Amino acid sequence: MREQIPNAELVALDTMNLWIENTRDSLLRTIKGVDVVIINDAEARQLTGIPNLIKAARTVLSWGPKASDSETWRIWCCLVHEGKLFCHSCLSA
Repeated sequence: MREQIPNAELVALDTMNLWIENTRDSLLRTIKGVDVVIINDAEARQLTGIPNLIKAARTVLSWGPKASDSETWRIWCCLVHEGKLFCHSCLSA
């Protein structure tokens, strides 16, 4: 991603289970070059093999991104950044 847009201030990647299942190695290489990974809870567990969502998000961060945004059953959205966890409701009032 960075090679395609070298001056980008922020590069984000939204995952999907198809990429995890069929192009895992390419996906992992791509994750290393982005700032933010957007991933739902099932994908985070599938990609890392870790059932705990917070630990899975931290594992994804260890691969290079600065932040990981995870969605949990469309109820909670959690952002992990610099070792801190921020969660908020995804439901509208």
